[in-house]
Amino acid sequence: MSSSSDAPAQLGDPLARLTFNCPLSSPRGYALIEELRLGHGARVADLGCGWAELLLRGLERIPGITGEGVDLDEAGLARGRRNALERGLDARVTLEQGDAGAWTARIGGFDAVLCVGSSHALGGTQEALVAVRRMLRQDGRALFGEGFWTVPPSQEALTALGAAREDLTDLDGLVSRAESAGLQVLSVDAASQDEWDDFQSLSQAGLRDVAQAQEGTPAAEETRRLAQQRRAAYEDGYRGVLGFAFLVFAAA
Repeated sequence: MSSSSDAPAQLGDPLARLTFNCPLSSPRGYALIEELRLGHGARVADLGCGWAELLLRGLERIPGITGEGVDLDEAGLARGRRNALERGLDARVTLEQGDAGAWTARIGGFDAVLCVGSSHALGGTQEALVAVRRMLRQDGRALFGEGFWTVPPSQEALTALGAAREDLTDLDGLVSRAESAGLQVLSVDAASQDEWDDFQSLSQAGLRDVAQAQEGTPAAEETRRLAQQRRAAYEDGYRGVLGFAFLVFAAA
């Protein structure tokens, strides 16, 4: 399984090697799209969309649906717009720069909502779940991707992540949070260790690409140190401790 892009990495872009900015393989991504059961004419929202790769793949797979995404990162949005144009999807998707929290307060009625690794953009896990529920049509479905503790985190893992134990729950706790937000959980899946390792490897390689583009400047060595620090934090800190779940749910 691979999270890598089919296109060669662009030097200077630390995310260029990634297809998805989370531990997600292409086969699992397509399977999750299928679970949303999108029909012709469906409207899909992507909150904290980045370059909106999962949304674009949904549009490719299912003709006649339209998508809207929101994110603060203009560089990611520009990448998504380029990809949409290259794939002939630009007439069916709108990627807007803005705050996801403010955006969800004014736009609703979606047949499907994606919120994958973006709960921080909405104020946290519970706030994001409530916002997703509010945006869904009564018969809509949502895909929610969020971190969880696979085992109780050690202090070393928490330090490596710069996190507190209470920042996340275990997987059962995440499901309970969704249910308390008025959502009916239909399926629960989690990233495999292969997906995690691939994601981390490509993320670190992206930083080395940046260092190569910075060669001859003081920033190059700093970027290499950052890549090494992130590798150590993962391999010696939170590998096997931090999980990433994919929940598909309907409005209860």
